[in-house]
Amino acid sequence: LIEELLKDHPKQSLPGGCVANTIAGAQNLGLNCALSGIIGNDTAGRLYFKEIQKTGLAHKILIKEGKSANIYALITPDKERTFADNLGVADKYTKEDLPYEFVTKDCIFYTSIFEMEGKGKQAIEDLIKHAKKTGAKTAFELGSYRAINKNRDYLLDLLRKEIDLVFCNEQEALALTEMKMNTADSLDYLGQLCEIAAVTLEEQGALIKNKEKTYRIPGYPAKIVDTTGAGDAFRAGFFYGLIKTGDIEKAGKIGCYYASKVVECIGARLDKKIECTDNNI
Repeated sequence: LIEELLKDHPKQSLPGGCVANTIAGAQNLGLNCALSGIIGNDTAGRLYFKEIQKTGLAHKILIKEGKSANIYALITPDKERTFADNLGVADKYTKEDLPYEFVTKDCIFYTSIFEMEGKGKQAIEDLIKHAKKTGAKTAFELGSYRAINKNRDYLLDLLRKEIDLVFCNEQEALALTEMKMNTADSLDYLGQLCEIAAVTLEEQGALIKNKEKTYRIPGYPAKIVDTTGAGDAFRAGFFYGLIKTGDIEKAGKIGCYYASKVVECIGARLDKKIECTDNNI
């Protein structure tokens, strides 16, 4: 129905997926990254696989019979977006499908709430636990207030026991903690669950909690074209900064800077290299 309604509107087909966007961004910045996922044996899947090959990412991308995940980002004149999605074959994980070979004690293993919505939920949870036992840092995105409301108790337990770094926006933080209109208290609560908690604030930047310290990171000026992928870009920059410098505040600044560049283009990924240096952040 959505395809029929949008047939006369201008559109572009671009690679997406919140975790994939972040990993592609981190690779673009200069980290050594690997991506795992499932695509269908359809036109969208073939195009997606070609894009993965272009990035130079190490990957474990499996092709299964059926339709690839399809996410519609509907961009309104105010540059905001609304999503509609069909996960297709992308949620049908088994343990054998997952990238155990990529998980080492020196890496950050990153996944999101979306990977846990389908039939592969237990397989993903087992991999998170494996990463934790291996000594890797575990990172998780709370990317959907709808899914948070359905799985609040489960997610709180997962964060408390298995996750080192948690990311979300204000709406998601409030949904998880059930603290109406109080982002600071929500951040403090998340900071008690995980070693690092980061809440993105759109053009206002981000709040980051690590132990007893809170960092307020300002946003960077941008000529906004499309806000799709801003949070994904923040996480890409944050991972890059954290791994390269070990400095949480600097990592937050790099995250906000990289996000400001992504919102200046259509789609969730930059197709050009940029440098994040002391001169521009």
